[in-house]
Amino acid sequence: MTNWLLAAWIGCQVFDGVSTAIALRNPQFHEGNALMRGPRMYPIKIGVNVGAFIWQQKLAKRPGKVRYVLPMAFAASGCTAGVLNTRTIQ
Repeated sequence: MTNWLLAAWIGCQVFDGVSTAIALRNPQFHEGNALMRGPRMYPIKIGVNVGAFIWQQKLAKRPGKVRYVLPMAFAASGCTAGVLNTRTIQ
């Protein structure tokens, strides 16, 4: 995994978390993902990302492009969710 992919992964996941927190301050909005509703949202998000990072460390030793799949998937999902959150807020 490259430093750019790690930065994109972390940055996009933080973007999603912060935009969700901002949106949830408004009582008109609610978390769309039923698993992430309530106080368990951030522990689940952090746990999934830490678990994926540990798995990524094992994948990084493999040859080929498989080592880029998880960082790209987590960066894409975080940024997509963050953008959707910001569009909802606006």
